[in-house]
Amino acid sequence: MKSTLILLVILMSAGIPYAQEPAAPMAPMHQYKEMVVNGTIPAEPFLAGEYLQYGVAYMGVKGGTLTMEIGSPIIYQGQICYPLSAHIRSLPFFSMFFKVKDVITSIYNPVGSYSYRYHITQREGDYRAEKTIELDYANKRAVYSRQTGANGPHVREIDGFLNDSLSVFYDMRRQGFNNGMLRIPVISGKKVYDLKVELQGRETLNTMLGKKDTLRIKPFVLKEGEFKDKGNLVMWITDDAYRIPVLVEIEVVFGKITATLESVRLPKYSPPTEGAR
Repeated sequence: MKSTLILLVILMSAGIPYAQEPAAPMAPMHQYKEMVVNGTIPAEPFLAGEYLQYGVAYMGVKGGTLTMEIGSPIIYQGQICYPLSAHIRSLPFFSMFFKVKDVITSIYNPVGSYSYRYHITQREGDYRAEKTIELDYANKRAVYSRQTGANGPHVREIDGFLNDSLSVFYDMRRQGFNNGMLRIPVISGKKVYDLKVELQGRETLNTMLGKKDTLRIKPFVLKEGEFKDKGNLVMWITDDAYRIPVLVEIEVVFGKITATLESVRLPKYSPPTEGAR
């Protein structure tokens, strides 16, 4: 089960110990709602207040949970943003052998569809790590730092807006897949690359939301001029306005890791009414 949860972290990021996030003022909720209603902030397919919980299993045996949440909107660098978070936890029984308690956060601009800040803390057995990426678009640079290790921050130039390894999961849900393929610029650690996402087809699945038509999508990573299959990862997202990921599968040498949707909480204000294909 150790490999199950570690690989899920790889799926979510490339990704830290608990650290105090920088303070950011809350955005006035009435202003946020007005921006959603008038279309300044896209109302599809997700809004502040969304909560998703997944059961993580290896070869059908559940060993942990993954939760993903969009917090109340904040003001960051003068813009209304979503604080995104993902928590990966091992269940009590498996924690006796190998405890996992990871936290990933991102500050995401829903208007421009890009990230401002990424932070990941890892607590996996005796392993401890912490990493942060700050994106400074005004000065066209990204600053990558680790709490552990002797090396100082790594600064690199960037050209254009980027998603991080958490926000890209949300950004994928906004895409139309009209041509069956899309590419999203992503930063992960010190690297910047185009994440290629392929629509492999449409399938009907039985989910905790009921029987749902879904899009089967597969991410690839661009390395050295060639798109590489990273971990045989496949996702199924609902083929409706919400584009909720209901199932994730990762094939490994000795079996399959799955993350299956178990619980959903959607915001009650201004829900999407039409799908985007």
